[in-house]
Amino acid sequence: GGGWDNTGVPERHVMSVVVEDARRRLQLFTKGDAESVIAECAQVWDGQELRPMTPDDVAAIMQHHNECVQKHYKCVALSYVSLEESARSTIASSAQLGRTLFLDRRAGGEFRMAGAADWAEEGETEMSTAAGFTFRRPKTQPRETLKALGLLVKGQIFIGMLTLRYRPMKEICESIDILSDAGIRFVFFSDLPETSTIAFGHQLGLWSDWNCCISLRDLPHGGRSSRSVHDSPPGSGMSVLREREAYAGEASQTCPDSQQGPRLPHGIAAIRRHIEEADDVPLRVSMFCDATPSSITQMLGILQEHGELVISCGSGLNLHNMPTFAKADMSISVEPLAPSREPREQRSPCMSPEDGGEADLALELSSIPCALTLGRDWSMTALIDIISASRMLLDSMRQAYVFVVTAALLHMVVALIGNCLFLPRVLDYTQVLITFLVIVPIFLAAIVRSGCAIASNVKAWNPMKLKLPTKAAKHQVDKKRYALYLVARILPSSCLLVGTFAIALSASLRRTSPASNANANANATETGEEGEEIRLMDISPYWMSLSQLTQEQTLRLESAVFEARLVVHILLVAFISFLAVANLHRTASLMDLWKHCKVYWLAATVLACTLQTICTLIALALQGQGAQVPFPPSIVAVLCTWPLLVLCVDEAIRRHDRHRARKTQQRLTLEFETLLGQTSPK
Repeated sequence: GGGWDNTGVPERHVMSVVVEDARRRLQLFTKGDAESVIAECAQVWDGQELRPMTPDDVAAIMQHHNECVQKHYKCVALSYVSLEESARSTIASSAQLGRTLFLDRRAGGEFRMAGAADWAEEGETEMSTAAGFTFRRPKTQPRETLKALGLLVKGQIFIGMLTLRYRPMKEICESIDILSDAGIRFVFFSDLPETSTIAFGHQLGLWSDWNCCISLRDLPHGGRSSRSVHDSPPGSGMSVLREREAYAGEASQTCPDSQQGPRLPHGIAAIRRHIEEADDVPLRVSMFCDATPSSITQMLGILQEHGELVISCGSGLNLHNMPTFAKADMSISVEPLAPSREPREQRSPCMSPEDGGEADLALELSSIPCALTLGRDWSMTALIDIISASRMLLDSMRQAYVFVVTAALLHMVVALIGNCLFLPRVLDYTQVLITFLVIVPIFLAAIVRSGCAIASNVKAWNPMKLKLPTKAAKHQVDKKRYALYLVARILPSSCLLVGTFAIALSASLRRTSPASNANANANATETGEEGEEIRLMDISPYWMSLSQLTQEQTLRLESAVFEARLVVHILLVAFISFLAVANLHRTASLMDLWKHCKVYWLAATVLACTLQTICTLIALALQGQGAQVPFPPSIVAVLCTWPLLVLCVDEAIRRHDRHRARKTQQRLTLEFETLLGQTSPK
């Protein structure tokens, strides 16, 4: 094929194999770099006939080769020749040197032996192990044998040329688009040169115009930002014209980093300096070429230093990926689709997860830093589903947390207002425990479960359609706005609950007063004591009035407070149920929430009301005879109308939130999709 040596000069590789066919005739097959193979060919097969190769044929082949190279294809030329019987002696003499010979062709066309290797016989040892291959360098050069081998490969027949290129899976490209819609940027690290990386990135659907790729290879001697001429992938081969222009005495020649003009930094040190002195373009590009495990790890560190949350995804069988997995905030290892000649059920033990072979052990060890390990049959759709479910759960848990905080603030504000008015405790400790240990968890489950329905049905708030700000973005929180939201949602309802408590307490005191209780009046006449009516104003402040009341008045007052608390708790549970609707989603319309989440909300409301009713009946039974829940007409009117007013206020707040959310999404989308490099210095 072809490659590059340490000096940047292109290398051409050719491999020839001699086989014996069914007629016991020797056939030599060759594949490799196009120019090198054509130099050994005397004839060409054009698909119809075998004819001598002409300069026009060579020009046509090389033109097609150069066009394929420009499109970043790897070109492999193929040829063969039938050997004469006299060639057996040459092959026998070369076999004494080794089964496989590694030869270098010098400038004059002569071969020089670089080494030889012996492969183990089939069945002696596993071909995949190191013991099956031994390499040795020659002490002397077998000149006669090398000269005979040089004549052996002459006069071949050019068969054709293969063009190969890595092609991403179709679902990968679609998944990158989905991730982009969700505000998740896909960054591709490649060990190939720049143009090859850009070509593959273009197939992935990444931005592949100017300022799209940065090389992580440090320039020698602190050179200026530039791109090396050898921008073809290893093994692709280069056109003869390009090689002559680039390496005819000017192997160190460089060209601008981008054909459009702007220069980008090369290497980690230059990237850090560029970010500090110029702009943040290196943090926004989607492709990095000439990458090594060390440079990838350092680049991830730079991204994390500037607030990016990094998820690393790579092969679990590549040991060099382990530092990258450990450096990222979250890592996902993937078992690669290694080629196998045998069916899955008959695969070699070293590649069979069922047998726990070497590859399986290597996968487990390399995947230690990873949160997820996807098997051989993994799908990018599964990763998208994981991200979508994670975002949905995150949003649901955030809404559940807000609901708990709002319920706690509601209790606190109610207690504060009651204390400021010198009233008895509006809610008993037992009622508070029942609320937070029984009622609130029921609605929490409904809120979390509704998140899936909202994400699936309310398209405007699909978690994979929303862009989230990075942790480095300094988005100022509008504390005043959130404070006003809490006041609008909590304060009126808290005042209403305290007012309901006062009304229920007053009604209960009137009901148990001597003027309305004939039995109490008769008992008071027999004992010579006359009961006095207790008014709400007479017990304020509550803790000071207890010492001035008689025992019978104290009992009546405690009974009235108990009944008023029951009324407030019933009203509180009803209000919490509507508060749960408001916390199913922060900005979605209540009509959409009712349409898609009514089943969960109604089920939670019925269950909560049922448990609250059971607790109320148990409390009345423990209190004794005469205890009841007073419901004056004013309280009934409040219970019927106030939730509607609460929902109207909440819908107005949601409308304002939706407007701000759309503006925020437009801004984040503009920031995410802004073309890169527009501010990069020339």
